[in-house]
Amino acid sequence: MKWNVPNVLTIIRLLLIGVFLYLFLVPKNYIAAVIVYAIAAITDVLDGYIARKYNQVTDFGKLADPLADKLMLLAALFCLTYVGYIHWVFLAFVVVRDLALIIGSAFLLKHKVVVYARIWGKLSTGFFNLGVVLSFLTNYLPWLNPWHMVVLALAVVFGIIAFIQYAVTFFKSKKAIEQGSEEVHIEGADLKNED
Repeated sequence: MKWNVPNVLTIIRLLLIGVFLYLFLVPKNYIAAVIVYAIAAITDVLDGYIARKYNQVTDFGKLADPLADKLMLLAALFCLTYVGYIHWVFLAFVVVRDLALIIGSAFLLKHKVVVYARIWGKLSTGFFNLGVVLSFLTNYLPWLNPWHMVVLALAVVFGIIAFIQYAVTFFKSKKAIEQGSEEVHIEGADLKNED
């Protein structure tokens, strides 16, 4: 792992998952928990921006960054479902989607093919983050109900579109691999950069 700013921010985000769960489950300090979640979301935006702008993209970042995002979102959705702030269907959707993405990505990565996040996936992540924060705040600002559910529903819609895009890219890449192509150049996917 290369020690650069984006990777350090990713590691901080991974550590914040534990802090978030502790604050939510032990002292039940939901305000502090949502602040930690918001900080984690900000580090996600920052590390991606810095990595691209200053050419600091690494193999560690390609794997750890989305992993940190998924784990933090799952932790938040689990907690919100646990206390009854949101319906369990949102948690179930993210679990099924992420398992499918992990399995597909692992297969493609074995063949040195990386599938890149596209606009619908980024929109889904952004709306999930906003929905999580709004869901926490409904306990203190009741007028936000049911708008937090609308935002989460939009996140699911964007997530379904992103998943369909990913599935199309996955099967096209898989077909190219099975045909023995030495290079895979499909929209949204490419050979892994070994640098």
